[in-house]
Amino acid sequence: MNIKNLKNTQELQIFLTGSQAVAFSLPGNKKYRYHIIQSTLKLFHYRALNKQQKGVGHSFFITSN
Repeated sequence: MNIKNLKNTQELQIFLTGSQAVAFSLPGNKKYRYHIIQSTLKLFHYRALNKQQKGVGHSFFITSN
């Protein structure tokens, strides 16, 4: 799964709704998983998102448990 080509939360939402029922997982140890999560939050400028857009991010992380 490569989400680096996605530019905003709208594209992330399309990705999530268009994906078939698959289980994503973050490989590696705890430190590496936190690094992936941090870089994803930075990619989508999480702090600047409104509540609805943050919900898309939450959905992504819940899906990629």
